[in-house]
Amino acid sequence: MGSAVKCPNCGAALEASPDALVYVCAHCGWAGYDKGKIAFEGVGPSREADVVKAVVAFLSRRVKGEVVIREVVTMMLPFWAVGLRARTSYNGYRTEVRGSGKHREVIYFPVRDVLDETVLVPVYARAFESFFGLEEIKSRVVENFSLADSLDPVALVKLVRILNVEISEEEAVDSAKSRVSEDHRRRVEALANEVFDCYTDFEVLSKKLVFYPVTLIKYEHKGKVYRVCSDASTSCEPGDRVLKAELPMAALTRLYYALTSDLAVMALALASSPVNYVLASEWPKDNNLTILVIVIVALSGFIGWKGANLATKEERVWRRGAGEDRLMDLDELKEVVERTSRFR
Repeated sequence: MGSAVKCPNCGAALEASPDALVYVCAHCGWAGYDKGKIAFEGVGPSREADVVKAVVAFLSRRVKGEVVIREVVTMMLPFWAVGLRARTSYNGYRTEVRGSGKHREVIYFPVRDVLDETVLVPVYARAFESFFGLEEIKSRVVENFSLADSLDPVALVKLVRILNVEISEEEAVDSAKSRVSEDHRRRVEALANEVFDCYTDFEVLSKKLVFYPVTLIKYEHKGKVYRVCSDASTSCEPGDRVLKAELPMAALTRLYYALTSDLAVMALALASSPVNYVLASEWPKDNNLTILVIVIVALSGFIGWKGANLATKEERVWRRGAGEDRLMDLDELKEVVERTSRFR
């Protein structure tokens, strides 16, 4: 589907990329794909002025000095919400060291079990595209999924920009499976020193296309421009709207990091004597002392590097929380399946 495609409802040229699978006409709000119209579902957007007001209140508490709003863009972002039941069987072992010196021995314990979970995975339905705050928005999609309902795209298109869908249902399911499989693998590897077998079986419980409202704001402070990503849904409280924001680094904060860096360098200097002992003499018989020296040197060096790095930054990133898959119980998933809409 290319950019020359015309809306079957009003005849206007559709702003659709070659990857677009589902699109919304920016003129009349018709929503569909090459086989017909779809049920347009999602969470309704709040008034843009209310979102901006909440963001300004957020910035007033965290930024000293004048803040000027330079750009406000409210969009309905497409997500595939994929409900999965994942069963991961794994087999391996973990080790435990007992005793010390000549009496030191390594004990092997078998690790064998099954991870069985039901999870709702949000998959962003745009190809090769990301934006500031995407992971935080995914978390909100899961939290507010039960609030998704039929929306009127004809009315919405006059208020917000609605992004087209570029990821198919099948691609979304594959992406969700891969994400859950990798997560299970990481969790299994945290339980064992060695994993021999680890495979995941899936049952697809639901697939639903939902649109979620987001407001991206750019503001200026002392000649520099910063970004804010905020939840624009009607269900969001004013104090919870900001999900991710770039904030100016205050002079006192940079001074704090600079002092921390200096203290770390001093700690490194104090640790130089035992380091010289380790390097100039035979390896000490006390392995605990050796490990302690190495840890002190490594930690001091890292803190010094990190402090120096932060002391020279002019901005910092504030996050409300990272996006995570929320586990759902079976009753919730049954409701998801019943509410799942298909292309018509």
